[in-house]
Amino acid sequence: MISRLTPSWTNLPLRGTDLVVVAIPFSAPLISGASFAVDEREQRDANEWVVHSLVVRNTAGRVLCYQTDAVASVRGDLLTGDADYLAPSQQANQDLPATRSTIETLVQDNPDQIARAQHIGDLSRQNMSYLTQLQKIVSGSSNDPPADVIQQLDNDQTALNGLRDTVNAMQTTERSELRGPSTSDRLVRP
Repeated sequence: MISRLTPSWTNLPLRGTDLVVVAIPFSAPLISGASFAVDEREQRDANEWVVHSLVVRNTAGRVLCYQTDAVASVRGDLLTGDADYLAPSQQANQDLPATRSTIETLVQDNPDQIARAQHIGDLSRQNMSYLTQLQKIVSGSSNDPPADVIQQLDNDQTALNGLRDTVNAMQTTERSELRGPSTSDRLVRP
């Protein structure tokens, strides 16, 4: 094989051999630069995915935090009769719609997470409805008997527990997506 290349190499004009000799050292940095650019792009994509997952987890956690604050504030009002306790509940009523919308926007690329985000929204609205009803019962603007307070507290706690479970499932999914594909996924995929 080498003997066949030797006559053609020796018969090349000087300009052609010089070009080949000069091109070989310059090709290494070009190839290295191209692989660096590809690696840099993959690293940037991975970083964007990490940031996205952290934002989803944080936003889901904020929904739960707003709900927990609202529950605590309504219960504080129920126990003390002090309407000042209702400030976190009122803040939650203002902030929750935008936060729920943000979650649904963030998880548009994942059907399982979309379902969880919608479930979080449903449970959050249901919980706020229970809290509003509870406030009406306590303030006397409702005709419901006091026994309904116990039922509303129970409904509220059930909705809050469901919300907590769904938020935890969403955060667990985001955490596992950060870890990347499992070993079994890597074995199956080419």
